[in-house]
Amino acid sequence: MGNRWNWSFGIPGILIIPAIILEVIGPILIIIGYKTKIAAGFLSLFCILTAIIFHNDFSDQMQLTSFLKNIALAGGFLFIVVNGAKEFSIEKKFFK
Repeated sequence: MGNRWNWSFGIPGILIIPAIILEVIGPILIIIGYKTKIAAGFLSLFCILTAIIFHNDFSDQMQLTSFLKNIALAGGFLFIVVNGAKEFSIEKKFFK
């Protein structure tokens, strides 16, 4: 019978592994304060791309909400890109 739902959206399946790695490692790097600008930049780009690719049906209220959530997260990550790590971070403690 096969799969009746097309969940790939035309995206190659091989990209799922880097996406999972980014979604796990990126926030950990931000929390500990190591390479925060790079991690936040990648996460911001990831949020914008997923909003555009996966949440573009604005007639569906859940899709619109998910789109706006991803855009808001991207804005938060861009705030981190601009401001960087603060005093309680590995970068400031060990890599001055």
